[in-house]
Parts: sequence; C-alpha cells; structure tokens
Amino acid sequence: MSIDGSYRLQVETGKGVKDWQFDITEAGAAFNGTMTTTSGSMEVEQGTVAGNELTWVSMLAARPMKVKVRGKATVDGDGIRGELDMGAYGRRAFSGSRA
Repeated sequence: MSIDGSYRLQVETGKGVKDWQFDITEAGAAFNGTMTTTSGSMEVEQGTVAGNELTWVSMLAARPMKVKVRGKATVDGDGIRGELDMGAYGRRAFSGSRA
C-alpha cells in the first residue's frame, strides 16, 4: 500500500486542536513531503518508511527561533496517527485522514 497523498491532520497544541496538512510522496524506503501548519510550512528531511511506519525531521521557523521537529507516524489505510517532538514546545499528538 502506498503512503502517497495529502493528509488532513488534527494536531493537539497548547492553544487547542489545529488543522494542518501533510503532503507525502514515497520514494522506496524514504519519503519527501511538506507539513503545512497554522504558522507556515516545513519540509520533511530524513524521511524514512518501514512498512507503514514513518519517521522524519523538519525545521519549523517559530519566532523568534527555528525549532527542530522530530516526527513519527503510522499510516493505516487512509488514516494516519503520530506524534511530533517539537523540542522546547513539547510533544504534539496528531491524527488525520487522506484527503
């Protein structure tokens, strides 16, 4: 099953649940993508695929600094669920579905 697609996410933040988008293109054991947040977008770096498990690193330009974001997720059919480790901003759980 391909993980390719555009996923609509609901991300738990310190300011309530926010709607984000995650666009993914699989490339063998790797993937590329962009996560669009309420404050901008971040490109997937070091995206890896192992079965239906994804891991990646991104950089979020959060004023006044850039934040390294480490992500992990599981894709199940058209659903996705995971967690973002946003360093000083804490961990953020998310879930969503392929658009």
